[in-house]
Amino acid sequence: MEEIVTGTFYLMMTPSKNLLGEFNNDTIPGPRTESADLLYAMEHPFEGNYLSTWREDEGPMLSQLQIRRMSNEDAENRMYILIWNIANKEAFKGKATLGEDNVLRGSYTLL
Repeated sequence: MEEIVTGTFYLMMTPSKNLLGEFNNDTIPGPRTESADLLYAMEHPFEGNYLSTWREDEGPMLSQLQIRRMSNEDAENRMYILIWNIANKEAFKGKATLGEDNVLRGSYTLL
């Protein structure tokens, strides 16, 4: 049976609309840094497409990160879906909440 990898993360938006944060999961010894450069912005904060980078034991990783609100029908909606694509294939999927402090916090799973 394959091991299911789950983890947590937070992402903060920089003044230039890029993202910085940290993640942790049950296969690494401590938090690691993630950064994401904005490629395409959408209407709501954090929503858009990013080029995301982080380090794993085998070296640096690069993915296309898509962040979308769960529902655009509710103006107060603070829930988001995140998908990290590596080589045009979904690699991780997460859910997050945008806090009052404008930090996106959530959990993710390796697909």
